[in-house]
Amino acid sequence: MATKVKAEVCNRAVARYKNDKIKTQAYTDEASRQIVEAGDSKAIGRMGEYVVMEQLEDLGFKVKLLSGVDSCDLKVKIGQSWKRVEVKTSTVGLNTTARADGTRSKKYAFNAIKTELFDMIVFVFVDYDKTVIKVGGAEAKKFVDLWGSNAINGKIIVFPENYRHCKEFGREIMLDINKKNVRLSLK
Repeated sequence: MATKVKAEVCNRAVARYKNDKIKTQAYTDEASRQIVEAGDSKAIGRMGEYVVMEQLEDLGFKVKLLSGVDSCDLKVKIGQSWKRVEVKTSTVGLNTTARADGTRSKKYAFNAIKTELFDMIVFVFVDYDKTVIKVGGAEAKKFVDLWGSNAINGKIIVFPENYRHCKEFGREIMLDINKKNVRLSLK
C-alpha cells in the first residue's frame, strides 16, 4: 500500500529546495540580477537590447532602438549608413549532467535567429556573476546558418560556459564588444 505524503512535509521540502537553490544559483552581479528580474523572456530580451544600446553608445556609435517596429532590434550608424542589429539575450541554464566535483556545466541557448534580417548579431550572456556581450557579422550569420538547429521561428544555437561554440574549430567567430570589433562585424 502506498503512503501518502503529508502536505506539511511537501511544503517543508519545497522551502528547503528553494533555499538551497538560492544559495547555489544566486545572481551576485547587479546587472545580471536586473536583467533577470525584468521578468519573462520577452522582458529579458528587451532589457538585453537596452544594455547593448547603452554599450554601443558608450563606444561612440549612434544607435536607434526600434522597439519592435522593424525586423531587427537596433540600428547603428557606421560611417554614413545605418546597419541592422539583432540582439539575442540568454540567461544561464544548467546542463543535466553533473561533473565529478558535483557542479553542473552551464549553457546559453539563443533562439528565433533569422539571419537574413540583420547585418550584425549581438549575443548577451547573462551569468550569475557577470554579463558578457559578444558581437558577430557576416561570419557569425554563416556560422548560425550552418551549425544552428532549425526551429519554426528561426535558428537555435547553444553556447557553453566559455562562450565559444565547439564548431568554431579555433576560429573566433563571436568577438568581444569593442569599437574595433563592432566595425569589423559591420564592414
